[in-house]
Amino acid sequence: MGGVYKNPHDDPAPIWRPSAEENELRQQLEAKREIKAKYNLLSLNKQDVPELYKYILYLGNNHEVVKRVLDTRPSWVNIKSSQTLYNFKWAPSSRQIKFDLLCKHG
Repeated sequence: MGGVYKNPHDDPAPIWRPSAEENELRQQLEAKREIKAKYNLLSLNKQDVPELYKYILYLGNNHEVVKRVLDTRPSWVNIKSSQTLYNFKWAPSSRQIKFDLLCKHG
């Protein structure tokens, strides 16, 4: 009954090496986490900066009243009429209607 006692826990565990596919999936997951963290950081920073709305005013149709009201609002900015990206446009209803192209019956 002799013999040397051998503890089964003394054997070194086999080394696990991830496959190339597992490495690729891990890298993709880490890249997605980094993108999400950057997006969240940008979202938090964006909340600190108020969004500016742009408006264009053409002369006529009480444009002075509209200008006075919009000037009291800090998030609204008057821009030149040559710019094409704006949130609000105030113009007389007859502006940009080509009356000469309308037929006699409307």
